[in-house]
Amino acid sequence: MKKSIKRIDSGREYSDEDILEGILTNNHKVLEWLYKHYYSMIVSLVKNSGGNVSDATDIFQDGILAVYRRLKKEPLILTSTFRTFFYKVCQNIAYKHLRSQSMYLHPGELHEFAESGMDKEHLMKDVRYSLYQRCFRELSTDCQRIMLMYLTKIPVKKIATILGISVAAVKKRKYLCKENLINKIKGDHRYKF
Repeated sequence: MKKSIKRIDSGREYSDEDILEGILTNNHKVLEWLYKHYYSMIVSLVKNSGGNVSDATDIFQDGILAVYRRLKKEPLILTSTFRTFFYKVCQNIAYKHLRSQSMYLHPGELHEFAESGMDKEHLMKDVRYSLYQRCFRELSTDCQRIMLMYLTKIPVKKIATILGISVAAVKKRKYLCKENLINKIKGDHRYKF
């Protein structure tokens, strides 16, 4: 495997293995570095696929989560650079995300899809995921950031340090953001089915 060396502003170098370890251990410096150096690449990918910056933010976050989940299951042996691997992960997520984003289904249409051989359970799962993603994008940037840090299991004290607020304030904001997300989902007309 080709070992790729990355330089961070502080002079710290990150190999692909360092990046994978940083994602697995929720290393704040590595995650911030990824945002700084790879985010624009994903924005270009998504815009070229017909999406927007909001879509790109979701896809970038989903990409990091996908890598994290994969690393939690088993070690990852890269056959390319991490940059190439991450691009492909986000490309796959973007395809699914942008395809499902254009899927607004009336209950009658579900019957048509079921008759066409498409598995209704998988279709509903895609519709629910799409609904969640749309509502998540409607949250403020701060709420999205807090929720993402919680989802990647960054400790509350570390989140407080990153945001420059107290632990109690983090917990309160997380609660309010989660409630806001739930209300947006429940208030959406697609939530009914």
